[in-house]
Amino acid sequence: MMFTRMSMFFEYEMGNPAAIAALGREHQEHRTAWRPGSYFNHEIIPQSALYFAGITTREEYHHQRDTWLKVEASREPLVFKSKQWDTAYARPIRDQQDAREALAVLPEYLPLTSSAARALETDEAIGRAYLLVGDLENAERYLRRATRSCAALDNPFEHTWALLNYGKLLEQKGDVGGACNLYRQVVQRWSEGTTSQAAHARMTSLKCQVSPAKGPDASKH
Repeated sequence: MMFTRMSMFFEYEMGNPAAIAALGREHQEHRTAWRPGSYFNHEIIPQSALYFAGITTREEYHHQRDTWLKVEASREPLVFKSKQWDTAYARPIRDQQDAREALAVLPEYLPLTSSAARALETDEAIGRAYLLVGDLENAERYLRRATRSCAALDNPFEHTWALLNYGKLLEQKGDVGGACNLYRQVVQRWSEGTTSQAAHARMTSLKCQVSPAKGPDASKH
């Protein structure tokens, strides 16, 4: 399940919608062989990844999400109900409309997992949601933590997306140097891909130096 999700993200970065759709079809063909976990049903993860990548329409995904949530509601309650919101609402956010919807229902799923146990991908998704609705204070709290996570090797996509989005946030706050440092980390990590192209475009617009200037380290942001 997680391999399918990571493969979809890779193809998303490479701009291969046909490959993403093929992975989705393969998932559907084999799903009857999988049994939901006793703690959490991960069935929604590939479906949310298809939506995030732009393969599934909003209406299609909302039907899948609502069906999944209905089934989950009939099972034993999760230790953290917020995991349902994180997985089904926050992670697949791709625009402001999604972000507003996710944040509107968030009170129904509180409390969030404590910062001591919250995963990088959760911080990235929540930060992205707040950034899209213009709440820079809350966005920074989660995006900063995501960029500083020690789980970057386990979640390379989410960590790199957090770097890009934190750069956008600092840019909105007028911290051009901090934004450039974060964009630079993205393009140095990935020489190609959707996220790298977005970071490179911002660097060009801001006239960022290709190599970091001497001065405060980017990790201070």
